[in-house]
Amino acid sequence: MPDVGGDEWYRFVVDETSFNFRGLTEQELTDLMEKFSDTLAELRERHEVAVSPWWTEAECADGRELFHVLYEAGTPRAGRDARVRMARMMDRCPAWDTALPGLPDHVQLGKSRQEFAWSIGYAWWHTARQQHVACLVFPAVERRDWQPVSAVDQANSATAEVKVFFLAVPSELTSFWRSLFARESVAEPDFFDRAREAFPQLVLADSLSFRKFDGKYSEMRDWVVQVLSVVHDHLVEAVAKHGGQPAHVQAELGRHGLVLSPESPRTRSKPKIMKQRDVLHISTRSDRRFMVRPGTFLVLAQGCRREGRHPFVSGSTDPNHAVACWGCVWVSTPRTWTSPRRPRGLSTWRTRYECPPVRGWTITARLSSLGV
Repeated sequence: MPDVGGDEWYRFVVDETSFNFRGLTEQELTDLMEKFSDTLAELRERHEVAVSPWWTEAECADGRELFHVLYEAGTPRAGRDARVRMARMMDRCPAWDTALPGLPDHVQLGKSRQEFAWSIGYAWWHTARQQHVACLVFPAVERRDWQPVSAVDQANSATAEVKVFFLAVPSELTSFWRSLFARESVAEPDFFDRAREAFPQLVLADSLSFRKFDGKYSEMRDWVVQVLSVVHDHLVEAVAKHGGQPAHVQAELGRHGLVLSPESPRTRSKPKIMKQRDVLHISTRSDRRFMVRPGTFLVLAQGCRREGRHPFVSGSTDPNHAVACWGCVWVSTPRTWTSPRRPRGLSTWRTRYECPPVRGWTITARLSSLGV
């Protein structure tokens, strides 16, 4: 990302002050190192994560620098494999620019003064300029979400307080991205690119546009973010919980602030309108193609990540292998099936796809039967 001065800046940094190993047993420290490395590895699959050039000098125990623990097997001790993996992961991260004018080396985090908080200072510096930077923390500390951080700009001696985001696990990323729509006043051309980060389990069609709404983008943006948040976080659970019954699903989502209207009975009597509900999705993750026919809702749930032809094809004698392998949920209006029985009407489907080797699940669906 270009800096305000044209240089590169990083959206994510590692908070070296969070490496506090005091009071941890060897096994506890080993497990936390593995967890931190898992999170850092997953985060680096999609984003650059930068570190302070002096991160090895961070004090992780009384009189002990992180360098001694990771590279010299000093106390407090941790398992060798966990130490080596964490050191290698950190070594692969680029260092952020230390030449920023006025960059502080200590900050006030809430009521606590943090000395040598170089990366938090980096996040503070950019956030004060409307370039929000999130801090990845070691999971032993409890700082999470948006926290007030104040510091003195060394260039002009001005004190400023901003809120900086802290996370310890990848699932907390969605909260960060969703907050940025308002905090950075994301422009309309950039909305759907950001939405793919904020709602990673939704497939957003390339044809989506705010021009199809009544109202200005500035008036609609926050409402759309709220709607997508509820759909992303609660729709699948609501459909599974209530067996796909529209009225119950509407009530369940209504408890999360999403008001749904029932479908008009006339809609299904109009073939032209029903044809518009066919969804042809070409996955950006796997170059696989499949068709979802009218009256169906398809969820590829977390499960198998193997490559190869998926056994659930039209005419398959064992359609429920998909349920066992993927944890798929197949919903048909007005009934739902997840049992080992072959669903009625399967022979009319023209569904063919292959397993994408990705984590998580993907929704490709017609939502209008639920009033969305």
